[in-house]
Amino acid sequence: MEKILKKIIGLIDGDVLAYRAACIVEKRSVMVTHLPTGESKEFKTRTEFKESQKEKHGSLDNFNENDWKYEDIQTPENPGLAFQIMDQQIERIKDKLFASRVEIFISGSNNFRDYLPLPEKYKGNRTEMLRPLHLEICKQHLYKNYNAEISHGFESDDYLIIRGNEIIKDGDVPVLITIDKDANAYSGFCLYDFTQEIPAVVSVPDGVGTLYDNGKKVTGLGFKFFCHQMLIGDPVDNYKPTKICGAKFGEKSSLKALEKAMTEQECLQIVIDHYKKWYPSVVEYTDWEGTLHKTDWKGVIDLYFKCVRMKSTKEDLLDFKEFASRYGVNLE
Repeated sequence: MEKILKKIIGLIDGDVLAYRAACIVEKRSVMVTHLPTGESKEFKTRTEFKESQKEKHGSLDNFNENDWKYEDIQTPENPGLAFQIMDQQIERIKDKLFASRVEIFISGSNNFRDYLPLPEKYKGNRTEMLRPLHLEICKQHLYKNYNAEISHGFESDDYLIIRGNEIIKDGDVPVLITIDKDANAYSGFCLYDFTQEIPAVVSVPDGVGTLYDNGKKVTGLGFKFFCHQMLIGDPVDNYKPTKICGAKFGEKSSLKALEKAMTEQECLQIVIDHYKKWYPSVVEYTDWEGTLHKTDWKGVIDLYFKCVRMKSTKEDLLDFKEFASRYGVNLE
């Protein structure tokens, strides 16, 4: 009987690829103006400026932030250099993975998570971050030259999982090329972080997965890592499940709660029990748009599930009750 060889398909997060390339070809500095005197001087970073003040005065004890004005300066080089960087990186990825092909995904408009009624806007902490000036033209390069897929209505991270599931059904092997730790939660996938000094393919295990303290933070792979995110949220994406109730619960608490769980069902039940504890009765809160909401633990857990979990298909409504039922967990 002829053996059928599985094809390796690389799924690239184009947002990361474009962002990194655009940053590399951009020089950044900051013009600092002393408001009382009007004198200005350019520094590489705000940190460099603060260090100069500390060296000049011996400490920052008397430093008054209100006396200074900061103006960020971005000086981009030829965008062709960024295109070259992306082209070379894509070829390296294909060669390293022995991939039959790669597919690239970039974020479009109307991400549904931007409209979730969270206490603070999803990724709202990024509004003041500088975006490299060549970012959009780098994304256009990926779209025009690599037929990159644009994810309207959801994130490129969702699209990676959606396409990965389709590839698995076809009998091939999807490898997610991303630096986003959210990808760690999806069993059946392989991960490849091309930004590492020595990149390696990592397989996300089936079953309950792993969760551990690596000395710097709590991390893991598979279902336990997903449950860990459900308990602590993600400061990078600006959401925390205990924000509404004000309970103190961090990484180490999550690790302690989940470390002895032996099945996905046990992990999920632990998550549910914590939400019940945090929200034992109906709670009122005001969302980031100023709208008042009344909900219970089921409403809260469904809200944060939509933040944590990536779509498995384009039609996936990310309904927590339905998801829990797959693991034999009833919310009633």
